[in-house]
Amino acid sequence: MSVRGWFDSFSVDATLFHTNVEADGADSDLLNLFILDGRFLYAPIVKENSRFYMGANLGYGALEMYGEDLDLLKYGLLIGTEYSFQGLPELGFNWEVGYKFNTLDTDEYDLELDLNGISVSLGVHYYF
Repeated sequence: MSVRGWFDSFSVDATLFHTNVEADGADSDLLNLFILDGRFLYAPIVKENSRFYMGANLGYGALEMYGEDLDLLKYGLLIGTEYSFQGLPELGFNWEVGYKFNTLDTDEYDLELDLNGISVSLGVHYYF
């Protein structure tokens, strides 16, 4: 789930992410992951029905594993574009690609968890 607001060429964006992850070799069948992510976006190219943007994100998450809550810090850079059809200006269809870094302290567990990497996302936002 995501909310976004544009103010001329600048935007703020917030995303809430939740997933259940199956873990091989874990005592529990599922690991729960929640992430709240905030982003700041800048659009250097704005046209009537589209905008090209770049931005940075910072997020905090909680991973429930082995009955313990572990903290996760997420940050990265991204680029993307958003397009609105001529007859539907309140709907914005977007795609983004970026690289995200994540820090998670798992030293006390025998677990390798690498969440760093390239991310690609698609979305639709409704603007009031």
